[in-house]
Amino acid sequence: MSFLNDLVSVLEDDSVGEWGTDIFTGTRAILPPRTTTLQLIETGGTAPENTQNATAAPAFLQPSAQVVARGTTRVLAEQMAYRAFISLYGIRNRFIGLNWYQKVRPLQQPGDLGLDDNGQIKYGFNVLGKYNRRGDSAPMIDQLLGVFGGDAFSFITPASSDAYPAGATFDKLVPNSWPVLLDSARFPTVGHVFFEGNARVSGAGARAKVALVALDAPDTPIVELTFTADEVIGERKRSTAVSLPASDKLYGVKITCNSTTIGAAAWGCRLVRTT
Repeated sequence: MSFLNDLVSVLEDDSVGEWGTDIFTGTRAILPPRTTTLQLIETGGTAPENTQNATAAPAFLQPSAQVVARGTTRVLAEQMAYRAFISLYGIRNRFIGLNWYQKVRPLQQPGDLGLDDNGQIKYGFNVLGKYNRRGDSAPMIDQLLGVFGGDAFSFITPASSDAYPAGATFDKLVPNSWPVLLDSARFPTVGHVFFEGNARVSGAGARAKVALVALDAPDTPIVELTFTADEVIGERKRSTAVSLPASDKLYGVKITCNSTTIGAAAWGCRLVRTT
Protein backbone atom coordinates (compact mmCIF):
# COMPACT_ATOMS: atom_id res chain seq x y z
CA MET A 1 0.00 0.00 0.00
CA SER A 2 3.02 2.31 0.10
CA PHE A 3 2.27 3.65 -3.37
CA LEU A 4 -1.37 4.47 -2.58
CA ASN A 5 -0.39 6.02 0.74
CA ASP A 6 2.11 8.26 -1.02
CA LEU A 7 -0.48 9.35 -3.57
CA VAL A 8 -2.98 10.11 -0.82
CA SER A 9 -0.34 12.20 0.96
CA VAL A 10 0.13 14.33 -2.14
CA LEU A 11 -3.62 14.68 -2.71
CA GLU A 12 -4.11 15.82 0.88
CA ASP A 13 -1.23 18.31 0.64
CA ASP A 14 -2.86 19.76 -2.48
CA SER A 15 -6.24 20.02 -0.70
CA VAL A 16 -7.94 17.61 -3.10
CA GLY A 17 -9.52 15.79 -0.14
CA GLU A 18 -8.89 13.93 3.08
CA TRP A 19 -8.39 10.21 3.53
CA GLY A 20 -11.37 8.58 5.24
CA THR A 21 -13.63 11.53 4.47
CA ASP A 22 -13.68 11.89 0.70
CA ILE A 23 -10.54 9.96 -0.35
CA PHE A 24 -10.55 6.17 -0.03
CA THR A 25 -8.15 3.38 -1.01
CA GLY A 26 -8.61 -0.23 -2.04
CA THR A 27 -11.46 -2.27 -3.46
CA ARG A 28 -13.05 -2.91 -0.06
CA ALA A 29 -13.43 0.72 0.91
CA ILE A 30 -16.96 1.67 2.01
CA LEU A 31 -17.81 4.90 0.23
CA PRO A 32 -20.45 7.25 1.63
CA PRO A 33 -23.47 7.47 -0.71
CA ARG A 34 -24.49 10.63 -2.49
CA THR A 35 -21.12 12.22 -1.74
CA THR A 36 -18.31 13.38 -4.02
CA THR A 37 -15.44 10.98 -3.38
CA LEU A 38 -12.13 9.80 -4.80
CA GLN A 39 -11.10 6.14 -4.73
CA LEU A 40 -7.60 4.83 -5.48
CA ILE A 41 -7.15 1.17 -6.40
CA GLU A 42 -3.84 -0.59 -7.02
CA THR A 43 -3.46 -2.19 -10.45
CA GLY A 44 -0.74 -4.34 -11.97
CA GLY A 45 1.98 -1.82 -12.79
CA THR A 46 4.98 -2.78 -14.92
CA ALA A 47 8.22 -4.64 -14.27
CA PRO A 48 10.68 -3.07 -11.80
CA GLU A 49 14.05 -1.76 -12.94
CA ASN A 50 17.56 -2.57 -11.79
CA THR A 51 20.66 -0.44 -12.13
CA GLN A 52 24.35 -1.30 -12.15
CA ASN A 53 24.43 -0.47 -8.41
CA ALA A 54 21.29 -2.41 -7.50
CA THR A 55 21.02 -6.00 -8.68
CA ALA A 56 19.99 -7.85 -5.51
CA ALA A 57 16.74 -5.87 -5.27
CA PRO A 58 14.95 -3.54 -7.70
CA ALA A 59 16.31 -0.01 -7.88
CA PHE A 60 12.95 1.33 -9.03
CA LEU A 61 9.45 -0.02 -8.59
CA GLN A 62 6.80 0.89 -11.18
CA PRO A 63 3.35 0.42 -9.63
CA SER A 64 0.10 1.70 -11.08
CA ALA A 65 -3.29 2.73 -9.76
CA GLN A 66 -6.76 3.56 -10.96
CA VAL A 67 -8.13 6.87 -9.69
CA VAL A 68 -11.93 7.12 -9.75
CA ALA A 69 -14.01 10.13 -8.75
CA ARG A 70 -17.71 9.79 -7.98
CA GLY A 71 -20.36 12.47 -7.79
CA THR A 72 -24.09 12.98 -7.97
CA THR A 73 -23.57 15.06 -11.12
CA ARG A 74 -21.16 14.86 -14.02
CA VAL A 75 -19.69 18.25 -13.09
CA LEU A 76 -18.88 17.20 -9.51
CA ALA A 77 -17.28 13.91 -10.58
CA GLU A 78 -15.32 15.52 -13.40
CA GLN A 79 -14.05 18.35 -11.20
CA MET A 80 -12.85 15.97 -8.50
CA ALA A 81 -11.12 13.76 -11.08
CA TYR A 82 -9.44 16.71 -12.74
CA ARG A 83 -8.15 18.11 -9.43
CA ALA A 84 -6.63 14.70 -8.64
CA PHE A 85 -5.18 14.53 -12.16
CA ILE A 86 -3.39 17.89 -11.80
CA SER A 87 -2.15 17.02 -8.31
CA LEU A 88 -0.62 13.67 -9.28
CA TYR A 89 0.67 14.93 -12.61
CA GLY A 90 2.96 17.30 -10.73
CA ILE A 91 4.96 14.52 -9.03
CA ARG A 92 8.44 14.76 -10.55
CA ASN A 93 11.86 14.17 -8.96
CA ARG A 94 10.82 14.49 -5.34
CA PHE A 95 10.55 12.61 -2.09
CA ILE A 96 7.21 11.54 -0.72
CA GLY A 97 7.94 10.29 2.77
CA LEU A 98 11.04 8.10 2.42
CA ASN A 99 10.39 7.21 -1.22
CA TRP A 100 12.15 9.04 -4.05
CA TYR A 101 9.78 9.45 -7.01
CA GLN A 102 11.19 9.98 -10.46
CA LYS A 103 7.65 10.58 -11.69
CA VAL A 104 3.99 9.67 -11.56
CA ARG A 105 2.57 9.66 -15.07
CA PRO A 106 -1.16 9.72 -15.88
CA LEU A 107 -1.82 7.24 -18.67
CA GLN A 108 -4.79 9.21 -19.94
CA GLN A 109 -6.81 12.24 -18.96
CA PRO A 110 -9.97 11.78 -16.88
CA GLY A 111 -12.83 10.15 -18.73
CA ASP A 112 -16.44 9.09 -18.17
CA LEU A 113 -16.64 5.62 -16.59
CA GLY A 114 -20.43 5.41 -16.41
CA LEU A 115 -22.51 4.87 -13.27
CA ASP A 116 -21.69 2.93 -10.11
CA ASP A 117 -24.13 0.64 -8.28
CA ASN A 118 -25.57 3.62 -6.41
CA GLY A 119 -26.24 5.55 -9.58
CA GLN A 120 -23.39 8.00 -9.06
CA ILE A 121 -21.43 9.23 -12.07
CA LYS A 122 -17.80 8.08 -12.25
CA TYR A 123 -14.84 9.86 -13.86
CA GLY A 124 -11.39 8.36 -13.72
CA PHE A 125 -7.91 7.77 -15.06
CA ASN A 126 -4.90 5.54 -14.42
CA VAL A 127 -1.42 6.51 -13.22
CA LEU A 128 1.95 4.77 -13.46
CA GLY A 129 4.59 5.59 -10.88
CA LYS A 130 8.35 5.09 -10.75
CA TYR A 131 10.05 5.31 -7.37
CA ASN A 132 13.00 4.11 -5.33
CA ARG A 133 11.65 2.35 -2.26
CA ARG A 134 13.25 3.38 1.03
CA GLY A 135 10.42 2.86 3.47
CA ASP A 136 10.88 -0.87 4.13
CA SER A 137 13.64 -3.43 4.54
CA ALA A 138 14.87 -3.17 0.95
CA PRO A 139 18.65 -2.63 0.67
CA MET A 140 19.67 1.02 0.88
CA ILE A 141 21.00 2.22 -2.47
CA ASP A 142 21.88 5.49 -4.11
CA GLN A 143 18.92 7.78 -4.62
CA LEU A 144 19.16 10.10 -7.57
CA LEU A 145 18.51 13.71 -6.53
CA GLY A 146 19.48 15.53 -9.70
CA VAL A 147 21.21 14.90 -13.02
CA PHE A 148 23.37 17.60 -14.59
CA GLY A 149 24.58 15.63 -17.62
CA GLY A 150 27.64 16.72 -19.58
CA ASP A 151 29.54 15.55 -22.67
CA ALA A 152 32.63 13.36 -22.82
CA PHE A 153 33.65 14.87 -26.17
CA SER A 154 33.16 18.60 -25.50
CA PHE A 155 36.39 19.98 -24.05
CA ILE A 156 36.79 23.31 -22.26
CA THR A 157 40.17 25.07 -22.15
CA PRO A 158 40.35 27.63 -19.31
CA ALA A 159 41.58 31.17 -19.77
CA SER A 160 44.03 30.58 -16.92
CA SER A 161 45.14 27.50 -15.02
CA ASP A 162 42.42 26.04 -12.76
CA ALA A 163 40.07 28.96 -13.45
CA TYR A 164 36.38 28.15 -13.82
CA PRO A 165 34.34 30.22 -16.29
CA ALA A 166 32.94 33.19 -14.38
CA GLY A 167 29.22 33.85 -14.26
CA ALA A 168 25.88 32.07 -14.03
CA THR A 169 24.80 31.87 -17.66
CA PHE A 170 24.42 28.44 -19.18
CA ASP A 171 27.45 28.88 -21.46
CA LYS A 172 29.63 28.94 -18.32
CA LEU A 173 28.50 25.46 -17.31
CA VAL A 174 29.83 22.11 -18.50
CA PRO A 175 28.87 21.73 -22.18
CA ASN A 176 25.59 19.88 -22.70
CA SER A 177 24.77 20.05 -19.00
CA TRP A 178 21.75 21.76 -17.47
CA PRO A 179 20.87 23.38 -14.13
CA VAL A 180 18.81 21.52 -11.54
CA LEU A 181 16.38 23.08 -9.04
CA LEU A 182 16.69 21.50 -5.58
CA ASP A 183 15.49 22.18 -2.03
CA SER A 184 17.17 20.04 0.62
CA ALA A 185 14.17 20.58 2.91
CA ARG A 186 12.40 18.01 0.74
CA PHE A 187 15.12 15.41 1.28
CA PRO A 188 14.64 12.71 3.93
CA THR A 189 16.62 13.08 7.14
CA VAL A 190 18.49 9.78 6.67
CA GLY A 191 21.66 9.44 4.63
CA HIS A 192 24.04 11.94 3.05
CA VAL A 193 24.23 13.86 -0.23
CA PHE A 194 27.18 13.37 -2.57
CA PHE A 195 28.26 14.98 -5.84
CA GLU A 196 29.79 12.68 -8.43
CA GLY A 197 30.80 12.70 -12.07
CA ASN A 198 33.22 11.63 -14.79
CA ALA A 199 35.96 13.74 -16.33
CA ARG A 200 38.98 13.50 -18.59
CA VAL A 201 41.50 15.74 -20.33
CA SER A 202 42.17 15.95 -24.05
CA GLY A 203 45.85 15.14 -23.68
CA ALA A 204 48.62 14.29 -21.24
CA GLY A 205 50.02 17.08 -19.13
CA ALA A 206 46.90 18.24 -17.28
CA ARG A 207 44.26 17.18 -14.82
CA ALA A 208 40.59 18.14 -14.64
CA LYS A 209 38.56 19.67 -11.82
CA VAL A 210 34.76 19.74 -11.71
CA ALA A 211 32.76 21.95 -9.34
CA LEU A 212 29.19 21.99 -8.13
CA VAL A 213 27.94 25.58 -7.83
CA ALA A 214 24.74 27.38 -6.87
CA LEU A 215 23.79 29.75 -9.67
CA ASP A 216 23.11 32.57 -7.20
CA ALA A 217 26.82 32.33 -6.22
CA PRO A 218 28.25 30.82 -9.41
CA ASP A 219 31.91 31.59 -8.77
CA THR A 220 32.12 29.88 -5.37
CA PRO A 221 32.31 26.08 -5.63
CA ILE A 222 30.23 24.18 -3.09
CA VAL A 223 32.42 21.14 -3.63
CA GLU A 224 35.09 20.14 -6.15
CA LEU A 225 36.16 16.86 -7.71
CA THR A 226 39.87 16.67 -8.58
CA PHE A 227 40.76 14.01 -11.12
CA THR A 228 43.96 12.10 -11.77
CA ALA A 229 46.57 13.83 -13.92
CA ASP A 230 46.90 12.71 -17.55
CA GLU A 231 43.54 10.88 -17.43
CA VAL A 232 42.51 10.89 -21.09
CA ILE A 233 40.08 7.96 -21.03
CA GLY A 234 37.87 9.02 -18.15
CA GLU A 235 37.61 8.62 -14.41
CA ARG A 236 34.69 8.75 -11.98
CA LYS A 237 34.91 10.55 -8.65
CA ARG A 238 32.56 11.07 -5.72
CA SER A 239 32.83 13.97 -3.27
CA THR A 240 32.65 13.94 0.48
CA ALA A 241 29.18 14.60 1.94
CA VAL A 242 27.64 17.86 0.74
CA SER A 243 25.33 20.14 2.73
CA LEU A 244 22.79 22.11 0.69
CA PRO A 245 20.55 24.92 1.97
CA ALA A 246 16.89 24.29 2.75
CA SER A 247 15.47 26.53 0.04
CA ASP A 248 14.83 26.35 -3.69
CA LYS A 249 18.08 26.95 -5.57
CA LEU A 250 19.38 26.31 -9.06
CA TYR A 251 22.59 24.29 -9.14
CA GLY A 252 24.99 23.73 -12.01
CA VAL A 253 28.36 22.17 -12.81
CA LYS A 254 31.54 23.85 -14.06
CA ILE A 255 34.84 22.40 -15.27
CA THR A 256 38.44 23.56 -15.55
CA CYS A 257 41.96 22.12 -15.72
CA ASN A 258 45.49 23.22 -14.86
CA SER A 259 46.45 23.99 -18.46
CA THR A 260 45.58 26.71 -20.96
CA THR A 261 46.38 24.52 -23.95
CA ILE A 262 44.74 21.22 -22.94
CA GLY A 263 40.98 20.89 -22.57
CA ALA A 264 38.84 19.06 -20.03
CA ALA A 265 35.43 17.38 -20.42
CA ALA A 266 32.89 16.15 -17.87
CA TRP A 267 29.84 13.95 -18.10
CA GLY A 268 27.50 11.87 -15.92
CA CYS A 269 27.48 14.59 -13.26
CA ARG A 270 24.80 14.13 -10.62
CA LEU A 271 23.78 14.47 -6.99
CA VAL A 272 22.85 11.32 -5.08
CA ARG A 273 21.76 10.51 -1.58
CA THR A 274 23.02 7.37 0.04
CA THR A 275 23.74 5.85 3.44
